[in-house]
Amino acid sequence: MLPRRIYQFFIIYLLGLSFLFLIKFSLQLSDYVIPGPASVWQVVAQEYRRYFFDVLDTLSIAVIGQ
Repeated sequence: MLPRRIYQFFIIYLLGLSFLFLIKFSLQLSDYVIPGPASVWQVVAQEYRRYFFDVLDTLSIAVIGQ
């Protein structure tokens, strides 16, 4: 059951990120409003450890909440 919840979490997380990029590109918003995929990837590469533990924290809250 736990792996299923983890998959659900990552699916929702990626859908949310995809939705933001869809809004960004469809409305032609500036990188100041919503950063582009390259900027997001650069920040994740630089801050991987911090983001990893933040995602794990959010994941644990989502799993416990279920």
